[in-house]
Amino acid sequence: MRSTLRALAIIVCTLLAACTGPTPPDAMLSPDPVVIAVAGFNQPFHEEQLMAGYIPDDQGIADPAVLQQLDAKYRSMLSETGRDYRFLPSSALDVTIRKDSKGRNNVLTTWALISRENHADFIIVPQVMNWHERQGDYADVRVAPNVVIDFYLIDARAEHEDGLLAARSHYSENPQILPDYTGRPNKIPARARLTASDFAEEAMRSSLYDFKL
Repeated sequence: MRSTLRALAIIVCTLLAACTGPTPPDAMLSPDPVVIAVAGFNQPFHEEQLMAGYIPDDQGIADPAVLQQLDAKYRSMLSETGRDYRFLPSSALDVTIRKDSKGRNNVLTTWALISRENHADFIIVPQVMNWHERQGDYADVRVAPNVVIDFYLIDARAEHEDGLLAARSHYSENPQILPDYTGRPNKIPARARLTASDFAEEAMRSSLYDFKL
């Protein structure tokens, strides 16, 4: 009898632990409506601009025109989800890192404050970590594109004074072309023929799935 009660206690504790685990994005974003601010695509160059990950040693820089194109494509995708978005102007990216409630420079708090200033409950922050365009044309690729993009969903509601990192959607793609296949178009992997922008669109779709939008 005593062992049975102990087993039941273990089961109850396990269920309680599961119930109090991290809240999935779809639960946080419900019930509607919540207002979601969306920052423009930006590329961090310093560690203090990061919320996770690291800056690659061979970091490829995305042209500002490319970032604008990514903004337009992402806005189009998000607009199809039927949620209430506040698409922020590029000027919203020209900010200094602000301090959190303990007086520390905190990039997460910075984005949460920007979200609140735009009367939004959450904010999505897309960061291009690495951007190398394909070298060569579709038929004869010399170097495959290399793209790393992170999307962050930050909960900026009042109960999270310094902001809460609700979810991260990480995307990394760098198809490899074997040295022996260079100059042999029929041996080039199909994904190596895609462009960096093609990969960026995949990253966007993944973020919509990961954030349950």
